[in-house]
Amino acid sequence: MKASLSNLRSIDVSNNPSLNDESLQAIVVASSGTLAELNISNCGMTDKSLAGLGNCEHLHYLDAAGIKELTDASIGVVMRKCKVSWN
Repeated sequence: MKASLSNLRSIDVSNNPSLNDESLQAIVVASSGTLAELNISNCGMTDKSLAGLGNCEHLHYLDAAGIKELTDASIGVVMRKCKVSWN
């Protein structure tokens, strides 16, 4: 049985270095793109995580502070696909 988080609008999983690209992708898929606010600061993410956020058309707030593996290119993709204010 697949978990559904279709009512999930906001989630803060910050300061969790064991949270990786696959973990975030599972959250995004389960939320059916309904996320509006996401805090992944200081987690173990890479550009792959941000690529998956392009399906979150309602995303308007993203905090990814402290993630050293992100590049300007992936940040730009999210900012173009979503109406994100960057933190």
